[in-house]
Order: sequence, then structure tokens, then C-alpha cells
Amino acid sequence: MPRPVGEETVLQYAYTESLALLCLALALLLLTRRRYLWALAPVAVLAMTRPVALPFALVVAAHLAARWRARRSDPLPGTQSVALVLLGLGSVAAGLTWPLMVGLATGDLGAYMQIQSAWRGAQDVVWLTPWWSMSQYLLGAWVGPLLLVAMVAGFVVVLASRRARVMGPDLTSWCAAYGLYLLAVVEPYTSIFRFLLLLFPLALVVAATVRARGHLLTWLAASLGLQLVWIVWLWRFTPPSDFPP
Repeated sequence: MPRPVGEETVLQYAYTESLALLCLALALLLLTRRRYLWALAPVAVLAMTRPVALPFALVVAAHLAARWRARRSDPLPGTQSVALVLLGLGSVAAGLTWPLMVGLATGDLGAYMQIQSAWRGAQDVVWLTPWWSMSQYLLGAWVGPLLLVAMVAGFVVVLASRRARVMGPDLTSWCAAYGLYLLAVVEPYTSIFRFLLLLFPLALVVAATVRARGHLLTWLAASLGLQLVWIVWLWRFTPPSDFPP
């Protein structure tokens, strides 16, 4: 007997965010522990799960700059300098690998960007504009952009706050680089919620704000409530077509 349209379970959808989280956490751990060459392996796998190896390259550059500035108090041996440069170049190469593979497989080096355009229903992928236009589409010509500016400003304030120091410079750099990546190239619609999972270091800032059991219970209740919103809103398919989660 055929199953009704849309009768699927959440566990049957194999998105790549779980593997991306594992690879990113491992790469950041190895970076902070200065196992630079070891970090090349999880970065390479990361690039095959989500296109975020290029933002990671920015984190490597920030790490190298910080170590160079502190080289008098924290010496930077030549071998570590070379390893850091290799990690940065490897991250860039990993970030370009998937678009190149798509281009070689299709015979069109611009195929990857064409796929991205088709996915979002637009003719071209234009950087830095999707958030602005989507905010106007969802909330109006004035309210949307104002809320967007406030959101970006709030994100910057959080990263610059004293409580954000609990993340350390590398995790803070990742949140800044990945936030900039999302703002530059991603169209913020239904998939943005799973994209935001890679900002998991911000959970440390949340933990730093929890001063009492009541605060913790409030965060847990809000998280559970948002899970219900997530499932009902995004995982409930409405025929004949619907937006992907």
C-alpha cells in the first residue's frame, strides 16, 4: 500500500551537519593545541561536508597573526610557522576542491555556482545582498533591514564582550569568520537554522551567563520549545511543494 505524501521521519534525512560538527570541533581542538599538520585531515573531510573550509582558513590566518605578535613571549619556531602556513593553504585548497570537482564532472567550471543559484531559485548568486533582500521580503522594507542591522550589531557586541573571552581567541575567530561567511553568501531562509549549528562555540557564552538554576531551566525550556517549532514548521511537509529544512 503506498505511503501518503510527506510521511517520513526526521531520522531518515541524512544532512551533513553532524559530520561537519565533528570535523570542525576536531580541527579547532587541534589548532588550539598547536597540532597544525594533524588538523589538515579533519579540514579536508570538513570541506566535503559543508563549504566552510575557507572561513576556517581565516581562523588559521588570525591564529598565525596572533602568534607572530606574541613571538617574544611565546616563541614561534620555524617548523610551526611552516606547519601553520601549510594548514592555511590546505584549508584554502580544501575549500576549492568541491567546486572544482563539480566543474570537472560536468565540464563547466561554473557549475557549482549554477547549482547554488538553482537551489535558491535565483538567476545569480550575488554576495552580501541575500540577507538584506530576505529581511525586506519577510518583515517589510523598513522593519526587516533595521532588525537585520540590530542583529548583526548584537552579534558583534557578543563576540567583543568580556564573557566571550571564555571561548578563547581561536573559537572567537571562528564565530566571526563563519558569521561573516553566512552574511556574505548564504540566503537566510529555512536552512539557516541548521547552518547556525556550526556556531556551537557560542554555547560557552551562554554557559557563562547562567548564574543560577533558574537561568539554566529557562534556557532548557526555551530550547525544547524551539525544537517543537523546528519540527512543526520545517519538518512537516505541505503538498504539493514545500521549503526544505
